[in-house]
Amino acid sequence: MKKLLLGIFLLSQFLVAGTYEAVCVGIDEYQNSWQNNANCSVNNARDMQDRLINQGFNSVEILENSYATKSNIESAITAMDRDAGNICIYYHSGHGDVPSSTLLESVLYTYSELQK
Repeated sequence: MKKLLLGIFLLSQFLVAGTYEAVCVGIDEYQNSWQNNANCSVNNARDMQDRLINQGFNSVEILENSYATKSNIESAITAMDRDAGNICIYYHSGHGDVPSSTLLESVLYTYSELQK
């Protein structure tokens, strides 16, 4: 968490022009799964949302639990203004997996993708 806060602080030193948008996802409860967190992922996403707003971000959308579907996440990312000079951040707190020997194939699970 200290590295994350340092990163946000350093980022804030360069916020000069353009828009600053983020999508924060927090999933504690997965559909059809025994792997549920004790509210820590949603709390992490809310905390990140607050920190980014305090650093001057124009728009920080948050998607929690059943609203964090693949379709909703893709729509939120697509809606961000990704023109040159703008800063866009995607933050995900929840379960993930590395199904092979390379991190290039790592996976972040959406609400309905993690199965028993």
